[in-house]
Amino acid sequence: MLYNVDPAWAPEEQDSVTREGHRLGNAIRRQGHSVVFSPVADQGLDNLLSSFDPSHYIVFNWCEGLPGVERSEAVVPEILERMNFTYTGATANTLALSYDKIRVKELLLE
Repeated sequence: MLYNVDPAWAPEEQDSVTREGHRLGNAIRRQGHSVVFSPVADQGLDNLLSSFDPSHYIVFNWCEGLPGVERSEAVVPEILERMNFTYTGATANTLALSYDKIRVKELLLE
């Protein structure tokens, strides 16, 4: 389970995100699945995931971006895709498209 904990956040906010991440992960565990909690606290997502075999893990992506990297929402699934992980949430292309309001409007009109 990926979730971001930005070191620049106030300690209470970091604690809250960690608590909620564990709450969600524990709910998944109660359904019979094993869960590995992987907080993303820096830009080293590749390194964080390097010890996991993509053929044995599905990533529950609750990570909204990389700490310290503005507008990095699409970077997280981009890395997951590059590393061949199956993951929850929107694809990198979908998240990147969300920044192009004109193109989104065109697509919705089509």
